[in-house]
Amino acid sequence: MGEFVSAPSSGKSQWTRMALIGAALVAWQLYELASATEAPSRAVLTLHYIFLSCGLISVGAALVAYLKSE
Repeated sequence: MGEFVSAPSSGKSQWTRMALIGAALVAWQLYELASATEAPSRAVLTLHYIFLSCGLISVGAALVAYLKSE
C-alpha cells in the first residue's frame, strides 16, 4: 500500500532512546543475575555477562554521542 515513513527525529532524541534501551537491557540482565534460583550453566552465565557488557557499552556510547550532538 504505502511506504513506512518515520517522523524526523533530532539527533538528541535518537541518542536518548538508545541510552534508555541500553539501560533497560542492563537492568534486565542485572535482575536476571540477581534473581536466579539456581546456578546457571557456564554458557548461560557467559551470555548474561556478554549482554550486560554490550548494554553498558551502548549506554556509554549513547551518552557520549548525546553530549557531542548539537
